[in-house]
Amino acid sequence: MRKSSALIFLIALLMFAATGCDASVACGEYVMVNADGPVTPTIVIKSNGTFRFDYFLVSGKYVSGGYSVNGDTLTLSGGGKTFVFTVDGDVLEFNSYKSSEINSLTEIPNSAQFVLDND
Repeated sequence: MRKSSALIFLIALLMFAATGCDASVACGEYVMVNADGPVTPTIVIKSNGTFRFDYFLVSGKYVSGGYSVNGDTLTLSGGGKTFVFTVDGDVLEFNSYKSSEINSLTEIPNSAQFVLDND
């Protein structure tokens, strides 16, 4: 009985680890709340440990790369840029002071919130 319980636990642990998503950050598409511009910026956190940050769709401008989580801090790194967010459940709060500059027609101010789209 002990061996089968240990085996079930190990399989569950491996399945969780294989998703690539950290326990504090859900995989999926996060959409900026109250976006005021021609484009609504989005962030996609993927199960393979990568992301895509679309913030200027008019010209197809986006950043993709890898991400890391340290406590409640999510760091997206790719294309020579770094973007830092505080994770609060299904909300990512942008920290412009620790992030690379974003050139977009839609302003992404400090503390802008991106909410997980559950649709």
